[in-house]
Amino acid sequence: MTTDLYKQDEAKTMASHYSHTRLSRLSNYLVLMAGLILAIYLLSFDNAIAQSVAEKHPVSALEWSNDGDRLAIGYPDGRIEIVGVFEGLPLLALHSDISGIYTLAWSPDSRYVASGSVSPDSALRIWDAVTGDELYAAADFGVSITVVAWSPSGEQVLGVAAEGLTDRGNAILVNYNTLDTVLDSFGIVYDIQWSQDQSYVAFATATQLVVRDSTTFDVVFSSPIPQEAVRQGLQNQLVVVTWNPDGRLLAGGMGDGRVFVWELNNPVPIATFLGHDYSGDNRLLGWIQALAFNSGGNLLTSVSGEGTVRTWDIRTGMVVSEQHTAPNYAAAISEYGGRVALGLASDQVTSAPPRKADAYVVQSMINHGVEIVVPDPSLERLNGIAEACVPETAT
Repeated sequence: MTTDLYKQDEAKTMASHYSHTRLSRLSNYLVLMAGLILAIYLLSFDNAIAQSVAEKHPVSALEWSNDGDRLAIGYPDGRIEIVGVFEGLPLLALHSDISGIYTLAWSPDSRYVASGSVSPDSALRIWDAVTGDELYAAADFGVSITVVAWSPSGEQVLGVAAEGLTDRGNAILVNYNTLDTVLDSFGIVYDIQWSQDQSYVAFATATQLVVRDSTTFDVVFSSPIPQEAVRQGLQNQLVVVTWNPDGRLLAGGMGDGRVFVWELNNPVPIATFLGHDYSGDNRLLGWIQALAFNSGGNLLTSVSGEGTVRTWDIRTGMVVSEQHTAPNYAAAISEYGGRVALGLASDQVTSAPPRKADAYVVQSMINHGVEIVVPDPSLERLNGIAEACVPETAT
């Protein structure tokens, strides 16, 4: 099989997925502002309906396309839906697995989607997100795929299973140009992120942060996670990891709500934050579901399962904003942090007292069990996002 793939320069900025004109900058800005206005004046979110939908159709995986136009949504029954964000309408329905989809990843050009399912299917699949065609499948290397990831060049897809089927390892690296594969062993991994310059790959594992060389996959450094969870009943595991834009810092979110920040090659965290004040015992609500730096690299935002969205200034360690959303079992932050997509969970699953959500809802895709919010919709923040949408070379 031969597929035409794009190529990217290693120095390509995060804004490369947006138009290279000032008209695009204005357009992106107006979209954000229009969404905010709709949230304030037009939308009324029906919590009772949303909770009913979440109970029947819980979202188990959620990922923004890099162009910000679509969401890939995975469900426990094996379905995958590609939904147009602005219309809120399904564009594609993919269903070849009978077991849950718990990890999704878009290719950098937003043309393809990789998915991973749990047992009994335990399959890594690659889909054409325009035609719906299945382009690749591997179901013979491990049991229950915990994470899939694309390299920034789009040439490699990495899938890791909870357990390998042979002594050759529990992970498969697919060269998408040739479909050649290499098996390796990485242990139990919950998240994988390449650095922007593609020099390193960060792994959020059950027991530690591991940073590897992206060519050899040799370990560059690792940082063990402290043994004691901060709250009884929640998971003391690293479940999400992200890089700041210049690749000098990493952040990792825990199953118990803690957030650590590391300097590259320094195994000792330089900062520790707490992403929520959840006091219940539902493990998924205790997770940090999503984590992202802003385009300047000085602010870090986390989204927790119980609904807290917190942003810290990395330089001072201070919380600069905090909003509350609906409880969720999956979350994804769009490029530049303008929007957060939530896979809704019923608030009946938490023992914590109900709390009014105060983040602005810009879209309620109730039939899909998803809502989209704009955290901290201040004019200063929206201006910063609009600035980030413009490449440095734009005129």
